[in-house]
Amino acid sequence: MAEVIFSKVLSTTDTKNRLALPMEAFHHFFPEEEHVKCVQFMVMDSDQKQYEFRLATRNKGKHPKPAITGDWLNFVANKGLKVRDKVILYQQQNEAGRVKYTIEVKKGIIIFGKYVREA
Repeated sequence: MAEVIFSKVLSTTDTKNRLALPMEAFHHFFPEEEHVKCVQFMVMDSDQKQYEFRLATRNKGKHPKPAITGDWLNFVANKGLKVRDKVILYQQQNEAGRVKYTIEVKKGIIIFGKYVREA
């Protein structure tokens, strides 16, 4: 069964620069560490296309501000993501203990001038 790591409604920063993450999602990758860390991982989308994401925190300042870069902007462009669309990152572990990450997109639409997100 797949576990949701995080879901996020996208902001301008998320669609133009990097995907800013909540600390809870960062702690999923680094549960006991508070120091600056970085990890690269493969993510598969609904079209079975793989992307290499890089999760890191900034080196300066009091707050680490975790963010995903790497192929993130390629993913945004390929999916045509816009502000207020939503992404959901899942983790699934197979019988051998290998972890697989998948990402789901929920696009928003405008109906009668009002923004509505897919269910």
